[in-house]
Amino acid sequence: MLRVISRSRPLRYIIIFVVTPLVIFHQYLSIIPDSQSDGAREKSSLLSEKSGHSLTASRDGDQVNSDLRQDFVPASEIRKVMKESNPLLAALGTHVNTANCVYHSHVWIGDKWNEVSEQSRVCMATHTTVEHLFWLAFQGWKGPMSVAVFTPGTDYYVAVTMIYYLRKCFPSLGLSTNFHIMYPKERPPRFSSQTVADQDLRCDDPEGVNNVLLQLRSEPPLHVYPQNHNRNLAKKNCATDYSMTTDIDMITPPSMSENMTKFFNNNEESKSCTKCVFVVPVYEVHDTANFRPKDKQELIGLINNGLARRYHIKVWSPNQENSHLGIWETKISDKRDEEKRGYRILYNITSYEKYWEPILIMPQTAPLFDERFLGYGYVRNSQVYELYRRRFKFHVLDYAFLTHLGFQLSKGYNSLRKSQIKANSIRFSSFRKELKIRMKYEAKETGARD
Repeated sequence: MLRVISRSRPLRYIIIFVVTPLVIFHQYLSIIPDSQSDGAREKSSLLSEKSGHSLTASRDGDQVNSDLRQDFVPASEIRKVMKESNPLLAALGTHVNTANCVYHSHVWIGDKWNEVSEQSRVCMATHTTVEHLFWLAFQGWKGPMSVAVFTPGTDYYVAVTMIYYLRKCFPSLGLSTNFHIMYPKERPPRFSSQTVADQDLRCDDPEGVNNVLLQLRSEPPLHVYPQNHNRNLAKKNCATDYSMTTDIDMITPPSMSENMTKFFNNNEESKSCTKCVFVVPVYEVHDTANFRPKDKQELIGLINNGLARRYHIKVWSPNQENSHLGIWETKISDKRDEEKRGYRILYNITSYEKYWEPILIMPQTAPLFDERFLGYGYVRNSQVYELYRRRFKFHVLDYAFLTHLGFQLSKGYNSLRKSQIKANSIRFSSFRKELKIRMKYEAKETGARD
């Protein structure tokens, strides 16, 4: 296993000056090279110790090995990245400084981001803390992906090294994925007092590598994660007509991006409707399932065998209840029909139920996520409520779905998470009242202009 050793030299405070785009771009290239180094061809001392529930390349649905660019990333490269990637790297990208947070957009840019975005209709917008970056290695999405990473303090170094590893090992992440960072003003990126040494990073064990690199932290993580800030950062930096905002551990089946593009190119209602959103069902897949479903037929098979179930059904059933997935599950066609017909609108949802939090594909003009909601609870529900109040139409897509590995259990909610949910419930009450007033004012303004 890779060791982490302390650096004895004291922290130095760095004053970040304004540098020219040319110098910034040169620094970026020196830190994140695209070509495989000569060191990657040398004999590796591979990581031998894996975490207890690490996904492996043997899972058919989690094709870690199939797209590998190389077998490992040499430790020498990681040490070089650590040495060269001081917090000045955060000067890359578009810099936005708000009252509480600092954002840097497009810090790491996919080589074919513009090309892939122009060919696609939907961009996946996802967000994460540094603990969960490894999930990107299992993602089936081949279209443009916008990833916002929360990097307070020395978490920045975990992000730098893990993103470097992911881009080196998994070509699609280096081609069509853009990474952005966000951190609180009071905890900007800073030098880590730790560094990695000795051994190389195996490309077929992204979760194990992520756990090793987490040891680069030299301060405790923050307890409150501003999810909606990060969701908006990812969503706003998509360059397509539509975006799908997911959690990073929600995995798409293969060809979902291509199928989405075909759907929006051919569906007449979506062409004319500016206030339509599209519901994508989400399911949990049990740890003992030996594959992740590639199509609806395989998913239904897992459901019938007790190896898959609706997302959050045991934790908080209202989360997906208003999606009426019983209808979706009973409308089954054979695989040839799915391939022939492609994605389609199966049914519409005209009702609204409190706590409903579907994953939606929505136009870029749709309302953003409200950033007053911090931590857990009401973070997606608040946006769904606003969409409903603004008379958006909810269409449920057939054949499209997302999966989350592992059955969710309510006992996993600690006291901190429960307190955040309680605080956000109070915020939601204020949010509803404010939205009503805001919409009334907007209606008056629109009437006055007309």
